[in-house]
Amino acid sequence: MIEVWHHGHGTFAPPEALLPKLGVVVQDANGRDLAAMWLYMDNSVGVCFVEHIVTVPRLGPSQARKALERGLDYLRLFAASNNYGVVFIHTLPAIARRCEKLGFATLKSGLISMWRLTKGES
Repeated sequence: MIEVWHHGHGTFAPPEALLPKLGVVVQDANGRDLAAMWLYMDNSVGVCFVEHIVTVPRLGPSQARKALERGLDYLRLFAASNNYGVVFIHTLPAIARRCEKLGFATLKSGLISMWRLTKGES
């Protein structure tokens, strides 16, 4: 399902082996899947990261915003209840604009997110 959603947005889904154990699929009142996101939780300090946010392709802006808000709120509350004091998000500009309205601050660091396998060739 997630691969299909990413494909519908012209992006690549993260390899399943990279996904943490905690992920959420946000549904509407009828049980229709609308969005998904995962929470990486550092095991040494109270910092966590929401990653790989994706919505159903061609989802209306209003439904996408509501699904994003519900998923982020759930993960934030889960993190807080497990003593994580800060949550970071690496995301696309459109989602970042919505996150700012939800109280997230933008880091003006100029950093670029990158990855590489630790074993073998990437």
